Amino acid sequence: MLIVLIALWLVLNARITPEVLIIGAAVCVPVYLFAVKFLGYSPKKEMKYAAKAVFFIGYVFVLLWEILKANFAVVGFILKPSARPSPVVVTFSPPIKTRLLQIVLANSITLTPGTITLNVENGEFTVHCLDESMSTGLGESVFVKMLSRLEK
Repeated sequence: MLIVLIALWLVLNARITPEVLIIGAAVCVPVYLFAVKFLGYSPKKEMKYAAKAVFFIGYVFVLLWEILKANFAVVGFILKPSARPSPVVVTFSPPIKTRLLQIVLANSITLTPGTITLNVENGEFTVHCLDESMSTGLGESVFVKMLSRLEK
């Protein structure tokens, strides 16, 4: 948090001079110490959250890659008149227990073309897939693996 405060200070000042750095330290360090003492912040928690932030950046890249692959699969159905999709509704229960991560998984599935999360209830996902091939391995997908690793 201290680094974020100092970075914000520098961005808002729009220049780096010795005076700005000294005044920034004089303002940011007491604010950080106040947050540690009264708001429950700690360097240990910050390192934990920083590691999760790095993980989420990686997750975003995986999500973008999966969206790209699914786009090509859907375009294949559009461009090939002989390829008839067979829609299917699938229900599965991934090992993800945290509600926030369940929401992230549901949104990741919906963002991927060809699949829509219809319902998430008691950890059970109901997903509509454009084709049966898109439904295979949904419960063991890369999204589920990454999010269950984050939950530990």
